[in-house]
Amino acid sequence: MEEENNNNQEIVDEPHTFLPADHPLLQRLQAALTKQLTDEHERVDIELTVNEQNLKKMEYEKENIGVKLYAV
Repeated sequence: MEEENNNNQEIVDEPHTFLPADHPLLQRLQAALTKQLTDEHERVDIELTVNEQNLKKMEYEKENIGVKLYAV
């Protein structure tokens, strides 16, 4: 039992080592993350464009309603 605790403690006490971002083992992961972020950026950009167009359309309609209201 004491030996198990010592083994567990050794594992916890070991410092973590990290690979640098440009390490060859991380190339596939980096490529996948880049693609995912690029796709998400494109999706959000398209959504923003659509929302801006809808806002312009609503502002135009609001202005026309105001003109009709005051023309009466």
